[in-house]
Amino acid sequence: MEASREPSAPTPGGPTTGHPDHPAVEESVEVQAPAALVWALVSDPMNYPMWSPEATATRRTRGSGVWSVGDTFRGANKARLPWTTMCTVVEADFQTGFSFRVNVGPFPVAHWGYRVEPLGTTSSRVTETWHDARTGLRGALMKPSGLLVGRGWDAASWNRRTMRATLLALKAHAEAGA
Repeated sequence: MEASREPSAPTPGGPTTGHPDHPAVEESVEVQAPAALVWALVSDPMNYPMWSPEATATRRTRGSGVWSVGDTFRGANKARLPWTTMCTVVEADFQTGFSFRVNVGPFPVAHWGYRVEPLGTTSSRVTETWHDARTGLRGALMKPSGLLVGRGWDAASWNRRTMRATLLALKAHAEAGA
């Protein structure tokens, strides 16, 4: 972290990697809450509408209990216009992270994830990642949809802003004792 920034603020400008047409973005924040608590929050997609400026609702469509690989959920989102996604959990391991693949119908859209790193017994770092999955012909057909719903053409910049907002809201929630 930069010395001039508050230690609780998201790390600015985390890496943007990947092919220019299919970028990946990463943002992190330190949270004054145990890693187990933060993990419990980020590994349950039903919580996402509480923090995300875009997610308006989630509904589990496959699986029960603790989320595991193969479980699915429907995400409702809104920027200017609403849209829904189908999400499949592809990773659910405290040691490596929680991530899910996002589709709109048959079209791949993104891969989202969270990693939680203990920084002692009472604090942790949470990192949110996004990878653009709009590749090939199907991806090319999906990219203009960002304009239609109000997200703009530059998904990486848009997602970086919403990830920062999400992480700050998650931080406040976790530090309040969830």
